[in-house]
Amino acid sequence: MKTQLLSTVGLALAVHLLLVSPCEGGGRVRLDTRYERWTWEMEGIGGDAVVGEMTTRLSLGLTLMPGVDAEVTTGYAGASWSGPQTEAGSAAKNLSGMLDTKLRLTYRVGDRLLMRVGLNGPTGTTELSAEELPLAQALASRALSFDGNRLGGGFDVDLGVSFATNAGPAAVGLGAGYLLKGGYTIREETETYEPGDQVSLAGGIDLSNPAWLWRGSVRAILYQADRYDAVDFYEAGDRYDGQMTLLHRWAQTSLWGSLCLVSFGDTKEVGGDGLSESESRTLRGEYYAEAGMRYETHSGLKVSPTVGLRILRGTNGGEGKARRVDLGLATVMRLSPRAGLEVKGRYGLGRLEQAAPELTNPGESDLSGLAGAVSLMVDF
Repeated sequence: MKTQLLSTVGLALAVHLLLVSPCEGGGRVRLDTRYERWTWEMEGIGGDAVVGEMTTRLSLGLTLMPGVDAEVTTGYAGASWSGPQTEAGSAAKNLSGMLDTKLRLTYRVGDRLLMRVGLNGPTGTTELSAEELPLAQALASRALSFDGNRLGGGFDVDLGVSFATNAGPAAVGLGAGYLLKGGYTIREETETYEPGDQVSLAGGIDLSNPAWLWRGSVRAILYQADRYDAVDFYEAGDRYDGQMTLLHRWAQTSLWGSLCLVSFGDTKEVGGDGLSESESRTLRGEYYAEAGMRYETHSGLKVSPTVGLRILRGTNGGEGKARRVDLGLATVMRLSPRAGLEVKGRYGLGRLEQAAPELTNPGESDLSGLAGAVSLMVDF
């Protein structure tokens, strides 16, 4: 509680400094509201499980001076679930609270170098009760992909640098980052959980002409061991991503397609001799494919329909397997020279295996979901 209070005060002072600093390049205020709901059948029990969540985020971005930008974001989330009784028994039906507050500073050196510092202030909801944990696990499931998948965490520090340059007809970029994770209490009256720090490396290349754009990127995230009560107890498998995007544009229309492959290494858990390989909790990979178009009218209205395929190849450990097709539609319109409105909708349909072990039971079941989001942006 003391750490959370100090972090909240520190972030409040940082926001105050942002507001009273001379703002040479203006800024932007953004308000985002999103609702998402997923439904699946409770096999062997009868009836459907429904998990829904609404999140609201407010962000303020400022250009403090040439080359220096700052952004602070905070928010609130509320979630609920309904369904027949399971082994969870007394699982809470509702969970709500503040989200963590994030502060990010970026500094551009010329046109090629970008440095960033990010802070995650633990203003969000932690120290959950035993009844609230099952719903929190459902929100964190990769198979369901909720926006507010974690209400609160520790005081994190994110440091990064990226470099970009032109090489003939191509633009090439490289980046590296280090995320220092802070500890927090997950459950009431338990010891501090300390997530492992993360090292990230990334690279990308763009090839383009007036009609075509081809983009390729790779990324690696290396995880250190998580600690509980000052003892190593779990280490996530390293993550490796590869993504390719192809875009064709003409007149006021663009068509694009994207493919992303994600691979996870073996996790490690505490065994008789400390951390050891654990096949049973390995999530082997994720695959995403998405295609869409964007049409822009002469008045500035942008309309973007999309279709996406998402496949998770997991085993157990709460992640499970899932196959999902998403249909989406987004529109962006100008309300005034300084204000814009973005509206998004998505419908998902697929098959699910064990999204959250405390709220569901093993075995395949039909999965369906709806999501909608509204964003208001005002420049000043």
